[in-house]
Amino acid sequence: MAIRPAYPDAATLSRRWKEGVQAIDPNEAINTAVAVGASGYTAGALARGAKHERVMGKVAPLMATAVQTVRNMPAVTDADREARAIAMIRGGRDVGRKLKGG
Repeated sequence: MAIRPAYPDAATLSRRWKEGVQAIDPNEAINTAVAVGASGYTAGALARGAKHERVMGKVAPLMATAVQTVRNMPAVTDADREARAIAMIRGGRDVGRKLKGG
């Protein structure tokens, strides 16, 4: 199995961003926003309340464990703080993997 970089290189990201922006029809976006109106965002967020609670019910306890693990680590030196930062990144990544079943 070939090793891939964790993130695409800057040229790839720039190309993807440019392609994405070029695919947007500003008139269509404006017309949609006008048709939906200001209450559209609120209504959409409220309609997804159960989904948010369901997902956060799984995420919150896992993240709380990761955060508590990091908070229990020393934070005296720069090396300590770097270790805490790396541990939090890894803890968040592990939460994502657990939620995806990996």
